[in-house]
Amino acid sequence: MKKLLYPFILFWLSFHLYGQSLAELHQLSQDIINSDPQQAMEYAKKLIDQSKDNSKDRVNGLNDLGNAQYYLDEYEEGEKTLLMSIDMSKSINYKKGNAEGSVILGNIYILQGRFSLALTFFTSALQLYEDLKDGDGIANCYNGLGTINLNQEHYEKALEYFDKAIAFGSETTKADSYVFVSQIYLRLEAYDDARKYAEMAHELGIKNDDLYVQASALDVEGIVATISGKYKKADSFLKEALQMKEDLEDLQGTAMTLNYIGQNFKAMNQIDSAMQYVLRAFEIADEIGATDELRTSLGELAKLYAIVGDYHQAFYHQTRFIEVNEAIFNDQASKKIAEMEAEMEAQLKEDQIALLEKDKEFQDQVFKIYIGLAIFVVIILVIGAAGLYNRYQVKKRAHADLEQKNQIIEEQKHILEEKNTEIMDSITYAKRIQTAILPSDRYFSELLPTAFVLYKPKDIIAGDFYWLEQVQEEQFTRLLFAAADCTGHGVPGAMVSVVCNNALNRSVREFELYAPSHILDKTRELVIEQFEKSESEVKDGMDISLCALIGDAVDNTYALEWAGANNPLWVIRKKSAENKLFAHQNKTDEHVVFEVNAENDTYALFEIKADKQPIGKYAEPKPYVNWKVQLQKGDTLYIFTDGYADQFGGEKGKKFMAANMKKLLLSMQDQPISTHQDILDSTFESYRATHEQIDDVCVIGLRL
Repeated sequence: MKKLLYPFILFWLSFHLYGQSLAELHQLSQDIINSDPQQAMEYAKKLIDQSKDNSKDRVNGLNDLGNAQYYLDEYEEGEKTLLMSIDMSKSINYKKGNAEGSVILGNIYILQGRFSLALTFFTSALQLYEDLKDGDGIANCYNGLGTINLNQEHYEKALEYFDKAIAFGSETTKADSYVFVSQIYLRLEAYDDARKYAEMAHELGIKNDDLYVQASALDVEGIVATISGKYKKADSFLKEALQMKEDLEDLQGTAMTLNYIGQNFKAMNQIDSAMQYVLRAFEIADEIGATDELRTSLGELAKLYAIVGDYHQAFYHQTRFIEVNEAIFNDQASKKIAEMEAEMEAQLKEDQIALLEKDKEFQDQVFKIYIGLAIFVVIILVIGAAGLYNRYQVKKRAHADLEQKNQIIEEQKHILEEKNTEIMDSITYAKRIQTAILPSDRYFSELLPTAFVLYKPKDIIAGDFYWLEQVQEEQFTRLLFAAADCTGHGVPGAMVSVVCNNALNRSVREFELYAPSHILDKTRELVIEQFEKSESEVKDGMDISLCALIGDAVDNTYALEWAGANNPLWVIRKKSAENKLFAHQNKTDEHVVFEVNAENDTYALFEIKADKQPIGKYAEPKPYVNWKVQLQKGDTLYIFTDGYADQFGGEKGKKFMAANMKKLLLSMQDQPISTHQDILDSTFESYRATHEQIDDVCVIGLRL
């Protein structure tokens, strides 16, 4: 009977291993990629071997292989595979294969920090998926675009993309979106929202058997638990995430979770355990070149070595941390120094407590000796003298050790103080330089007497700036003024602001351009030209709202021209029967009627939206639109950056939001324009309360 079964068994095994259709192999690879990427790779290789060259099946196999290489942290091999797939897709006009390969390649470039390339491939894939009306594909593209903005700390834009991904996608892509949203709220310290979205992602990850989503969600839940002081719960979340990532052979994710576990043990003051996990994270991240995880582990190791008193290792790892984190070092230096000093002082207190305990032990021994003297005078006297001498030597050595440690701590503290002083002196000098390029209060009030500017840098120096220039044209006087937001804040943002401010000045003074749209076109050209001089790719630039107020000395009238890059113009006027704002734009040479955007009982607010492209490198740049706005006496204009509306605060720790800013401005219209700055400032500080200011703030208002 068994012999009769052998042929059937062999036939079944042969069909199972080799008899799947090419479509089945493709589906199998996609189905298990989130739970077993190694097996997904085997299916992909089999599909490539069995498919014809320059066929859709071969493209599918290459995409599946590239996806598995991405999941297994084989980024260079994945890039080669996917570029081959995309070229083949184009040659046979296979849009879906082209789009799938572009999305996976974009994800690889994100992990490598090559955001410009990632943006190119996601934009290309989005167009293809829209042509195909593929909702999941569109959602994957929006998730990728959101992740690029998340990494560049453009949190509001990132949330916009993730919202679109959630609207288009299935449960699988929604789970990814929820993870990304939870990470944004974690960075913004909105911990309740971070936990809520992580729990939603975790639930979908379980439903879809997606171990990557489950592990990422558990990471966020673990970090929130650590911050809340629930260390055992955090350990449970993070250990479960670690096991999943190790099972998936996800080295980058493993390094990330190991860092989080180390931070949790450090919070519990279990320094040896913390050191063990962070060292493992460091070794993995250093080996695979995972920059973000390497930066985190180096920073944690510097702190841990400082806690245990190994200051040589602490400084070594701190130096490497600075090298890896050079772009943001100036923003974080003072904070790191303060943490090191606090840890050193804590160690000093621990040593002093240990010495006091030794003194107490010594006194206890002396007391026992005196009791013994009453019974065994001669013998105990000799023993007591020996013991007393021994304790004296112990105490003397303990004092010597403590004195040596104190000396080391003082030397290291002195070095840190010198470095901190050097850094702060440099930043303070940079502040004076940046202040010099801003219009003075006197100059601003002379040219715009019925205007105000609210300027609140997040740090000592800022990425936001305001700009003012006067141009005389025969009988016309043209006042150009702008509110600009450069990439970043602090020292990096300030450096970009100097480049952009200089480009604005050159556009007007050197190239004699006076229309706002022409100024922005030339400024973009000059900024890109300046950054392209660098051997490394610079992706920085600015968002800006630029007005030209044109006064006619003969007729004593005013006209307004305006252009914007991502930042809008708001006009507030008293309600009337018409309740409309009229403007002419040069792009289509047509008159546009704007309806009320927000209102109260007395006033109406109109919004003219800006072009959705920054001053800097952009995938498909277009000339900026120039608007000629019909104004009325009593109108109030507002231009601003995004820092005011994006601030977190209030009872629930939420963003202030643009809608609340509109309500506030409408409520202020019966007040003199001179009071608007104080009202905005006091409202901002009251709403912010104990929350950290998250971005630079710049608001300019002008009443006609």
